[in-house]
Amino acid sequence: MAGLSAGQTLETALKTSRLLRPSRWPLEQALAKAAGASGVFLHLPAHRRGAGRPPSAVALPWPYDLPELPEIGGPLERDGAIADSQQQVAQGLGAERSWYGVNG
Repeated sequence: MAGLSAGQTLETALKTSRLLRPSRWPLEQALAKAAGASGVFLHLPAHRRGAGRPPSAVALPWPYDLPELPEIGGPLERDGAIADSQQQVAQGLGAERSWYGVNG
């Protein structure tokens, strides 16, 4: 999938790709589990999962604003849900490796 052709959306391109479509991706499951956890969050940046966010930012996925947790991993780690997800994307696109960009 080098790019989208005229009139093609990301959704239609993914339908014709070799990406697996499990009912829920492992990364999505790990994020949902971690986001549902309660407790005191002392990691930085201290977004506090959206507490005190401006009303204009309500639609952003604040519960998923998590640090690199062992069960989630990180884009450069060999284990964890992110590593599993990157491998699935690479296989689906016919690439050796896939990395997710992190801006934060």
